[in-house]
Amino acid sequence: MKKTLFLALICWFFTACTWTEIVDTVTGGRLEGNQLKTLVIQPLGKFPESKSRWLANTLTKIYRGPVKLNEKIPLPKETYSTFRPRYRADLLLKYLGDRTSKGSVSIGITANEMSTTKGQHKDWRIFGLSTYFGKACVVSTYKFYGPTSNDKLLKTTLHEMGHVYGLKHCSQQKCIMRDAKGKDILHQVNSFCEDCHQVMVNKGWELF
Repeated sequence: MKKTLFLALICWFFTACTWTEIVDTVTGGRLEGNQLKTLVIQPLGKFPESKSRWLANTLTKIYRGPVKLNEKIPLPKETYSTFRPRYRADLLLKYLGDRTSKGSVSIGITANEMSTTKGQHKDWRIFGLSTYFGKACVVSTYKFYGPTSNDKLLKTTLHEMGHVYGLKHCSQQKCIMRDAKGKDILHQVNSFCEDCHQVMVNKGWELF
């Protein structure tokens, strides 16, 4: 059942994300029981309740730890960019991280457009942002349209959670952790590679 659910999530459009590199290696063995972190889904702004509930219900099927869905809250005014009509993902990430309790990871979800600084680009549009071994990640569904929008939301969330667990962008062409670099790699990405998959399994995920 879980294998079927996961494979059904292949059809989506995945764009590159940007994150802050803290360490280069992934450590630690399989976590069990109360060692697993609580995933706290935090809808931001006018995020559709149906989508937030769908994400929460789906995560409970593929994650062995607790999953909590918070009530939506307004997007913080201080995270809005005056350069372009977008919200700064880095500021949203800090906002969420500062409010995340020990033993939890916050997953911010917004329907608004996000951007961050990437190299010489001061306003690089992204769908997701996270930090290695961080306390939060944030995902935007701004460009997620049509019947595959939920799949895109889940795949992007899994990608960002991979970074939270210390996974870097993967060189394997078909791995979810591959860096799309702003391109459509839908036909090339279908699952976590063996190494990345093992890290996710050790952190409580049952992807297939």
